[in-house]
Amino acid sequence: MFYDIHCHILPGIDDGARDMDESIQMALLAEQDNIEIAVATPHHIPRSNLSGKREIEDLVTKINRTITKNKIQLTVVSGQENKITDDLLDSIKKEDSLLIGSSNYILVEAPFIDFPDYIHETLSDLLDQNIRPILAHPERNSLIQQDLRLLEKLKDKGILIQSNTGSFIGHYGNKSVTAVKTMLKENMVDVVASDAHTSTGIRVPNMSKGFKIIQKLAGENKAFQLTSENPHNIILGNSIP
Repeated sequence: MFYDIHCHILPGIDDGARDMDESIQMALLAEQDNIEIAVATPHHIPRSNLSGKREIEDLVTKINRTITKNKIQLTVVSGQENKITDDLLDSIKKEDSLLIGSSNYILVEAPFIDFPDYIHETLSDLLDQNIRPILAHPERNSLIQQDLRLLEKLKDKGILIQSNTGSFIGHYGNKSVTAVKTMLKENMVDVVASDAHTSTGIRVPNMSKGFKIIQKLAGENKAFQLTSENPHNIILGNSIP
C-alpha cells in the first residue's frame, strides 16, 4: 500500500480537481494505483473563504462520503500546501493554515526561482513550536538545483524533504530529474508523494511509477520507506528519522 501526503484532490479550491466528479475520478485512479490514504493538500489561499480549516475539513468529510458511496477504497485526510511566509506561524494559530490531519507535520512550499533568507527563520520558528515542516518538491527550485547544500542546512535543522514522483519520471524537466536522483543518492529525500492535480494527463496519482523508479535506483527497501512507511508515519503523527 502507498500513502500519498501531497494530493490536490479536493474540488474547486485551487488548480487541482475542478469539481467533485473529477475528485472521484482521481480517487478511483488512486485506488487503482494501490494508494490507501491520500492527504488533501490544496494550496493555502490567504483571505479566501475556501481554504480555512473548517471549509477544508467539511470538504474532506464530503469527499469521503462520496468515495464510500462509489465503493472506492481510499481515505482522504485533511491537509494543506502552505507557502513559506513570515506570518505562517500566525496563520496556523488562526487555523487558516492546516497541519496534516491530527499530526504535528505541515507541508510547506518555497518559491520555485529563489530561496529567501526568511525561509530559514520561519521554518526554525515552526520547529520551536513543535511543528515539523515538510518541504515540498525542492528539486523543482532553481537555486537548489544549482546547489544542494541549501537542503543540507535545512535537514540539519530537522526539516523533512518531500519529492514528487513526477520528478523521478521526468515531468518537470531534466534539471529536476538530475537534482532528485542526486538527492536520493545522498539520502536527502524523506518522503515521496504524487502532487496529483488532475484525473488526466501527467499529474495524476502515480505513486507506483515513482516506487518502481526508486526501486531501481536505490532498492526495494528504500522505495518502500519513502512511499509507504514514512508517509504513513507522518499521517499517523509518528516520528520518523
